[in-house]
Amino acid sequence: MGFCMQIREDMKTGSRFSTKAGGAVGSNLDKVLLRIESLVSPTSAFAIYSFDFDGVIKDWNQVCEHIYGYSKEEIIGRKVQETILHEAFRETFSDKLDLLRRRNSDCFSEQKLGYKKDGEIVTVNSVMVPVFDGQEATKVISVEVPGEHGQRENSGSQQQDQHYKNILNVIPYGIQEVDLEGKILFANSFLHRLYGFAEGELIGKRVFDLAASDSERQKIKELFGDIKNGEVLNIPYESKRLTMDSRIIDVSVNWGYKRDFSGKIESLICAVTDITRQKKVESALQSSEGLLRNLVANIPGAVYQCAMDSDWTMKFLSKPIEQISGYTAESFILNKVRTYESVIHPDDRKRVAREVEDCVNNNWSYVLEYRIVDSGGRVHWVYDKGQGVKDKNGKVVWLDGVVFDMTDKKKAEDKELRINKLSFF
Repeated sequence: MGFCMQIREDMKTGSRFSTKAGGAVGSNLDKVLLRIESLVSPTSAFAIYSFDFDGVIKDWNQVCEHIYGYSKEEIIGRKVQETILHEAFRETFSDKLDLLRRRNSDCFSEQKLGYKKDGEIVTVNSVMVPVFDGQEATKVISVEVPGEHGQRENSGSQQQDQHYKNILNVIPYGIQEVDLEGKILFANSFLHRLYGFAEGELIGKRVFDLAASDSERQKIKELFGDIKNGEVLNIPYESKRLTMDSRIIDVSVNWGYKRDFSGKIESLICAVTDITRQKKVESALQSSEGLLRNLVANIPGAVYQCAMDSDWTMKFLSKPIEQISGYTAESFILNKVRTYESVIHPDDRKRVAREVEDCVNNNWSYVLEYRIVDSGGRVHWVYDKGQGVKDKNGKVVWLDGVVFDMTDKKKAEDKELRINKLSFF
């Protein structure tokens, strides 16, 4: 109970479960926690513990002590991979933590082997879910139930399985168990709703038949072929699926392996996340970025985005800067080779800094004319127009602008001025 209360306290201070796209599970989390609290009692068969992304255990309930033999005092501060995790699963454990931390995965569900305190091997079914504080993943929660070896010994193990399925049915993303032929053995309620099927209708179907196209179907079949041949790299993949009402959706599939006591793979435990909205956003962004690139490429000046610091540190700078300064745009990015400030004429640097600061502080756009010294020592006059971009607190995040070479215009103006002076005399 205390563990779930701790999660609630995390929520009050900003922590939350999160999806790959960065959105919080939100109100569903309360339902999940309440459901877990109702199922996980002192006499329940569920072990719940948390650990950081180095595997250091932070919390440990009584059921963990019953399964693994370690008391809370003995295990807190020790690493999962050095105490309770079987060596056959240690290499992939680090990879899974990395995927959870980087939001490339929402959870991992699998059957795995572990060690009790006395060295005895134990099989557990587990679900690992990351917890986020704002945008940063801070820890992982693991919910586990003892697995089985061969035949069930009594009705208690059947009750355990039902409890475990109850937990899976309140998790707000799809969970399924699939055999090595692609046949769905179990699918939770969320997955049925995602694909538009009534409860139970997914059981017995093959995952290949849910593919949205022949090419997707072939890709999934090849993946299962690799798994049966021993190539068991469980790297998350994305796929297009066809729902019951003929909609095409994008999903991300993460999986682990259910193994028998000897370590042989029996089936796949998969977490399925709907990423359709995310894909649409990515597609729109790519289109916008492509349009922006085309626009920038056709602007005769050097488009930039830089920090408002003493170096004018460039985050983005387009290629025309090479025609103006003689240096490549890449050499300015993050001051890799040189700063933008270094090519501004020494006599103009203070004035440029003062005028930009004055305009940005007053929320004005700035328009400047100053000199740049190119790689050959030649002086160029430039026209620089830009504006400051601020965050919600009024702090300057960066400057956006464009620099045009106006050397020829300046020369023409100087020539005209000299002619006018001569005509005056």
